[in-house]
Amino acid sequence: MNYEHFPMLSNPLYRQGENMLSNPSRSTKNVTVFALNQEDKISKKILFAKATREELISKFLKTTNEEEKIIFFKHFDYLYSQLRGYLEVTERIYIYLDNNVLQDIFSKESNAQRKIRFFSFLTILCYAEDYLLIDIFAFIAPSVVYEYSGRGKSSIEETLNNITHILADIGLKTFFPFNTDKRNVSRIFELIEKDQNEIIVALNTINNKSWKRDFKNESEGIGVRIPFSLAEEECPELNLYYFEAWVVKYILMLRIENMMYRENKDDKVARKMMNSPINSFYSIVNNKGDHKILKGLGDIELLSTCDLLSQTNSNSPTIAMGITFDRDLQTALASRSRIVSSTSFDSDADEPEEAIARFMYIHKILSRKDGKLRRRCKSYAAASALFIKNVFRNFQ
Repeated sequence: MNYEHFPMLSNPLYRQGENMLSNPSRSTKNVTVFALNQEDKISKKILFAKATREELISKFLKTTNEEEKIIFFKHFDYLYSQLRGYLEVTERIYIYLDNNVLQDIFSKESNAQRKIRFFSFLTILCYAEDYLLIDIFAFIAPSVVYEYSGRGKSSIEETLNNITHILADIGLKTFFPFNTDKRNVSRIFELIEKDQNEIIVALNTINNKSWKRDFKNESEGIGVRIPFSLAEEECPELNLYYFEAWVVKYILMLRIENMMYRENKDDKVARKMMNSPINSFYSIVNNKGDHKILKGLGDIELLSTCDLLSQTNSNSPTIAMGITFDRDLQTALASRSRIVSSTSFDSDADEPEEAIARFMYIHKILSRKDGKLRRRCKSYAAASALFIKNVFRNFQ
């Protein structure tokens, strides 16, 4: 089947079944059944890391100076602000880590700044898992694997093994939401590179174009065109094979709107309708320096996977959260962190009685969930007080 004109289907994440059909034979020779319930080495490593991380955090805080403590607490508070919204939805969270977080873990002993960020991340895990009793699992997206591997320069097997072990060292079990067969991962990397080239061309087109515009609404004769709708109309067309098209287009539209803001200083009415340049979502991806390399590939995937608005609106069976120290990515994630549960009514197609029943059901369930959340928040408050007493006792 030719997937070239179906970007979603061309994404290997959705084609594990096809990979199985193309290679149906799987040997049972090295499969263990009798001892299946025994812990493997990684599981034991994870449990030991969980058992000792509070002690590690305590030792770290004892050795930090006043300035380092302030930086640590700022990072911890920053991560907590990311976690807070997800606690309202679920007690089982799949966290997607960006490459910077992985690098913090890997390089914590050789870089003082990364070490502080690493311990703030370790502390938020301790707080969420050991005190709030939230189940947390690490998911590593293919684009993050691609970036961590030096954009495909390192061995795929070595990269996956390395990620699994460094996360086990902090008490996290790692899941790769894709077929980790070497050929399949290589194919994913090829698709990521294809998309990277497409996005770079689009960025260059946007950056080299004048965005001075007349925002008069000529079709209506009155009023002003919404700049963001004009940005969508003039956004370059891309043919993507891996990344979600709407996310890439959204980022490009924000970049266009930012350039419109800068180049239309005299049109105060139109500028009031634009996002402030302070909200630099548009800089999530950029190709400064080496124009053949696009920075922020993993961020595109985190933004599409960890969009809480889309997850709750579609009633997703899982809730994925992005963990990042990138301010631009976090701002973009926060902008789409609203919790939505809704239904609609089509007067031409829906029966009024059925629509009323749907609305009443949602109202009833949301009321009950609200009560459950209030009870959970009380337990969270008690757990937080205990956490502060136990873990932050040296934070003075």
